[in-house]
Amino acid sequence: MRFWLGLIAVACCAQAPPALKQVIGEVTSIDAASKQIKLKGDDGAAVTIMLGENTSFLRVAPGEKDLKKATKIAFSDVMVGDRALALEKDSAAPARAVVIMTKADLAQKHQHDQAEWQTRGVAVL
Repeated sequence: MRFWLGLIAVACCAQAPPALKQVIGEVTSIDAASKQIKLKGDDGAAVTIMLGENTSFLRVAPGEKDLKKATKIAFSDVMVGDRALALEKDSAAPARAVVIMTKADLAQKHQHDQAEWQTRGVAVL
């Protein structure tokens, strides 16, 4: 009997935690009352992200690859048109985190990239 109890305990503890699902897209609507944001995913699908009391919101600069450089923001800082990455266990549970690239930051980066092409680009005639 002890053998089975020990084996069950080992099997339960050895299971890996469930992987987080990532949803990436553009914020299309924000419903503060029901604590939801809707995204248009990069695949074109509409996705509703549920938010909870423990959902953290981070803002990261476009092109940044390290979340250590992200800054905490409030839910009220999220705007329609922002790019978002939501991390959730499943669609029935609130997202653990939402990482935002603001529409303004993305426009500024695009403008900067265009200026770089103007000064450093190569024209083929």
